[in-house]
Formats: sequence, C-alpha cells, structure tokens
Amino acid sequence: MNSGRVENAPTRVMWSFVSTSDPALMTLPVGITAVKDACGVNYAQTMASSVLAALPLVLVFVFFQRRIVKSVATTGLGGQ
Repeated sequence: MNSGRVENAPTRVMWSFVSTSDPALMTLPVGITAVKDACGVNYAQTMASSVLAALPLVLVFVFFQRRIVKSVATTGLGGQ
C-alpha cells in the first residue's frame, strides 16, 4: 500500500472517521467532515472550520517566511 498516493487520501480519511469516535482524537479533516455530517452541508461553517484548521500553518509560515525562502533558495548550492 502506497500511502503517498492521491487516490488513497479519501480512504485514509474514511478509515480515520470510522476508527475514531472520540472528537478529541480526530484529525482535522475528520473533524471537519464530522461537523459537516452532523450539521448538514453548511458551507459557511465548513469554510470557517477549514480556515481555523489552516491558520496555525499560515502563521508559522508568516513568522518564518524569510528563513523558509532562504533555505529553499540555497538548496542545491554545494559548498556555500
């Protein structure tokens, strides 16, 4: 089983959804799916949940943007 393939992503989300019933143990995609399934398709609530889930990653990128860009720019330059 190749876990890095794109077509396996829905299977992994479904397995996490089926195997966990405690909301404290759910991953973010499973939690967003649980909110969507419990409340019906409420696009505003789903988008708000997605933004809140992505916010920590965006904040980390904003704070470390200079270091991230510098490390990506210098990748592959040997001897420097």
